Amino acid sequence: MEGIKAKLKAIFGAANVSDDPKVLAGYASDKSFAKTIAPAYVVKASNADQVEALVKFANEAKLPLIPVSSGAPHYRGDTVPSVAGAVIVDLSGMKKIISINSLHRMAVIEPGVTYGEFQEALAKEGMHLAYTLAPRSTKSVLASVMDCEPRLNAMHGWSYTEPFRCVEVTWGDGRRMYTGDAANGGPVGSLEKQFTEEKWQVSPLGPMMLDFYRLLTQSQGTMGIVTWASIRCELAHQAHDCFFLAANEEKDLLNFVWDVNHVRFSEEMFIMNKAEVANLMGKDAAEIAALKTALPAWIVFVGVGGRELLPKERCEQQAADIGEIAQKNGLTLLRSVGGISATNFYKKAISVSPAEKYWKETNRVKESIGLHGRRKLAFVDKRGTHRHALRMRQKLTLSLHLIDDFTPDTRLALDLDDAIGHFRLEKQIDLKALFTRAFGRFPKIRCGGQDQRTIQMQR
Repeated sequence: MEGIKAKLKAIFGAANVSDDPKVLAGYASDKSFAKTIAPAYVVKASNADQVEALVKFANEAKLPLIPVSSGAPHYRGDTVPSVAGAVIVDLSGMKKIISINSLHRMAVIEPGVTYGEFQEALAKEGMHLAYTLAPRSTKSVLASVMDCEPRLNAMHGWSYTEPFRCVEVTWGDGRRMYTGDAANGGPVGSLEKQFTEEKWQVSPLGPMMLDFYRLLTQSQGTMGIVTWASIRCELAHQAHDCFFLAANEEKDLLNFVWDVNHVRFSEEMFIMNKAEVANLMGKDAAEIAALKTALPAWIVFVGVGGRELLPKERCEQQAADIGEIAQKNGLTLLRSVGGISATNFYKKAISVSPAEKYWKETNRVKESIGLHGRRKLAFVDKRGTHRHALRMRQKLTLSLHLIDDFTPDTRLALDLDDAIGHFRLEKQIDLKALFTRAFGRFPKIRCGGQDQRTIQMQR
């Protein structure tokens, strides 16, 4: 191991290599079901040359590598080693915003750039990144984009990979590669020279007939390590207006959403249930509970915007047309619901959430969940220190219901609580994404009842 440590120090410098148990413990677990395993080392990368040298050495020494670009807290298990002896490749220090081009609406950034940093830089150029819902301040933009996290203006995305474009990547065999426009003509490997030739890494296609960038989307660092990527941005609004629509049943909103999408109106449009709206907007448990009582069960948020050409008129005309579509579907455009104005909701939805008070975690009113099954299940306590193995080779039936007598000593899956939300509002629960990494994919999921759910999963 000392030989490995010496080689890592030669690549990154002694100050950027750590095997301190306290440092390693920070990467040994997260807020998911991932098994607790401490890495052997943590290295802090600062450029692509270091990453390339590390991957080549890792192939020689058979070292597992775990790339990490977002700051804590982590939720998906993809930053936790699955085997002992792994090396955490911390990319959070690579924070260069290499270029911003408002004409082509493109930016090139390194993996350590977070949402707060990137949106602030784009605002100075009259642009913004397509928003996700109140992302935490420590979240890497590149990690979010490569994981294809949903955007609030998804209607404007040409594909599920938007706004991800070209990359510099070191594949698992140690070869460095450029994709899309970064590899199609011009001085490959030199962004500065490509910029002088008006090549701004706009198209992600290629090189040749294969779109290599697609191999990296949703791969969670298993295919290669990206050291920069180009991101498509949006021009800032010169005018903006927004509304709510409300219903007691989600199905009553779907035709409206389809009709608006069909004519490609709106800048933002998404559906939320009242539990999630309350958690986003509430400041404490009492306010969240009050909002859940006051809000309708299901809400559609619709935003309209205008840019350089007649921005105010564009907003007014789209709002009028959307209002007609709403009326046709038996709905009404509302300026506020449950005491929450659409404008304030929009500001909160597009704002960066502080990591120390992340709205998905600190604002949620925890409702404990009881899990009963034929086989031993996986539970984690609030500190994530206790786990049981879950074996899923046979058919498993889980009955989930709310428990009124929650105590701090109750062992339950708090992550499952976060993912499912509040059962009384949900008509359908999709656990595929939650269980994908820990337990494999489950093609059959059936839910029934209001306060009690039965989920059948077959591996």
